[in-house]
Amino acid sequence: MIASTSESFVIVVIDTIFTCPRAYILNAAGVLFCLSNQAFSSFLFLHYLSGSDISIKQAAEYPGSKWIKEQTVEAAEKFMGEFLPSLSDDKAAASIAKSPKSVTLKASPKSKSVSSLSARIGALSVDDENCVSKVVPDRIYSVACHPSPSSLVVCAGDKQGHVGLWNVDQVGEGSNDTDGVHLFKPHNRVVSHLEWNRTGSSLISASYDGSVRLFDIQTQKFDEIFATYDDDTDFKGKLGFGLDQGYGYWAQYACMDARSADDRCLFLSTSKGTVIHVDLRSKGKITFHQDLSEKKINSVR
Repeated sequence: MIASTSESFVIVVIDTIFTCPRAYILNAAGVLFCLSNQAFSSFLFLHYLSGSDISIKQAAEYPGSKWIKEQTVEAAEKFMGEFLPSLSDDKAAASIAKSPKSVTLKASPKSKSVSSLSARIGALSVDDENCVSKVVPDRIYSVACHPSPSSLVVCAGDKQGHVGLWNVDQVGEGSNDTDGVHLFKPHNRVVSHLEWNRTGSSLISASYDGSVRLFDIQTQKFDEIFATYDDDTDFKGKLGFGLDQGYGYWAQYACMDARSADDRCLFLSTSKGTVIHVDLRSKGKITFHQDLSEKKINSVR
């Protein structure tokens, strides 16, 4: 990938030939620099800040060499491009629903009445020591399950902006060394909320970096659908222009508006106690923005 930056640093080249992508900067004097890991992270921050779309390949490479093994990126692209669309297709096929392999019954109560619900729940077991995986590198802040009736796919968002997708049913199959886990980095800070749409064809992720991104199985990209910006003229024209209040301000939480049939409306809450409603249809507009608390608001429904 090649991108222009400031006047002093003209071109940035991301070299993806190696297992860990490396960044090079060519300055105005024609001197080429190779970025350190820390500097590369700073460059990625600028990429996030720009609101650019992030491809599956980019998001899978951003976590760095520690989390990238042979065929990791290829496996992630196949999972997101082939397996997830198949889950979306079978979402309506309830007749093929089955309990994932990771959930087993200690007993099989015959009664299906409401009164037996407690006994049925008590018969469930998720204590299989072989069904454990490290889905994200850091502390988990958000979790969401794909709505598929036939497969268990769990998503987790962590403190550093990673989003991990775990195909729980693949554990132990030994088809590759990912163990069903596919790691991406679509954000630069805490991923505070993850949510699939009704059909499982898209996933939204909200982050303390002020952005809300949407992964769509059709585009195969993490698109920035909304972000809060300060009043810098560079961001004029952005839907969230002027919302960012500076130090101590971030998007605490975001979720889909359940009233929206096409999943194109969002609620956001902030660290400053404000709630925002965003309508992304047509050109997009903010339909509600009010101070509702003196402290941060952790969730909105």
